[in-house]
Amino acid sequence: MDLATTPQSVDDFLEAAQRFLKLYESTPAEYPEGRVIFAFYRALHLVQAVSLHKLGKVPVTHTDRANLIRNQFRSMWKHYRPLLEESERARYLKGGYLELSAEQVEYQLRRRRLGAIEKWAEKELGRPITTAKAVVTKTSEITREPSVE
Repeated sequence: MDLATTPQSVDDFLEAAQRFLKLYESTPAEYPEGRVIFAFYRALHLVQAVSLHKLGKVPVTHTDRANLIRNQFRSMWKHYRPLLEESERARYLKGGYLELSAEQVEYQLRRRRLGAIEKWAEKELGRPITTAKAVVTKTSEITREPSVE
């Protein structure tokens, strides 16, 4: 398995996850493909944050990440896999067209699957998964607070 030792931080991944949540929320329900993709990438960045926190490294490819989840974070595979598969369907028509309704995307993928990953990430990280860096001012806008160094 190829794991990167990049200078990214857990907060960097959490900030990216927050951006994808805002993209999900700002995408109209009549575009379920976009919402599926954004939900998946939120989950991906949460897995990256936990992986960096727990292992000190992050998977580089989707295949490596899937293997890591199956082997290291087993209980999350049943939640991550549907997000992965539906996002592949939405992105590449892999396995056919996305056949989920807007309601199914919201309740099955966002609330059930992604919700479980969000709770798991908070538990594994021992803190909230929103970052101090990302301050939400409007549903579709994220601004950065200036760094104090």
